[in-house]
Amino acid sequence: MDTPNAAAPSWLSSSTTIAQLATALAAAQGEMEDASKDRRNDHFGSRYADLASVVQAVRAPLSKHGIAFVQPAEWREGRLTVRTVLVHKSGEWMASELSAKPQQDTPQGIGSTITYLRRYSLMSMTGIAPDDDDGEAGEGRDGAAKRPTKEEREAAKRQQEQADAQRRAAHDGAWAKEQAGFFAQLKTLGVDYEREVKPFCEHLQRPKPSEMTSEDRARLLSYLGTDAGKNKLMQFLTGAAAK
Repeated sequence: MDTPNAAAPSWLSSSTTIAQLATALAAAQGEMEDASKDRRNDHFGSRYADLASVVQAVRAPLSKHGIAFVQPAEWREGRLTVRTVLVHKSGEWMASELSAKPQQDTPQGIGSTITYLRRYSLMSMTGIAPDDDDGEAGEGRDGAAKRPTKEEREAAKRQQEQADAQRRAAHDGAWAKEQAGFFAQLKTLGVDYEREVKPFCEHLQRPKPSEMTSEDRARLLSYLGTDAGKNKLMQFLTGAAAK
């Protein structure tokens, strides 16, 4: 095989000359047909050409014009790298690499990522336009996470609304039990709930005490009892009065 071409761009390595390879590849491309979209990505609801279809589309034209391809894969610093090499019968060659990190470090996740890299590398090197993207496969999901239906989305919304209502009811119940004691502690601090505490909480972009959890109400009382809290409240009230 010819020696590498140091003048090749960084994304592509090649032999010193590729004149015969380029001529043969141009002829092969003239005979290639688009890879058929024979696989379905359930997550996106689209169809795409799998690796077998890509290989079927390019192998015969490449072989006819004296070109073979190899696609070894290897680990590099936690990422999978596939090197696609086109080799001409003259000894000329060119190669390109594509890398990705599998989302799942499992045989299925690794295999899916290698397949994804091989498919896109081969399409890129041979000039076949990529079809609908199924990048989810490269992430190790391969259509496993289906887009929720309208009924599923509505059911999830109802569940969320029920959970929110239960939380509000729990807060309201705690407030009913703690309200008298909360007011008594505010009185001890010399602070008025309606005229001072509620507007102060709104100023801080916090919920009003009746909508807080018991823990947050306790923290608010502790804060108002500190010098920092008293000064902050006084600054707010002075500013509000000035307006």
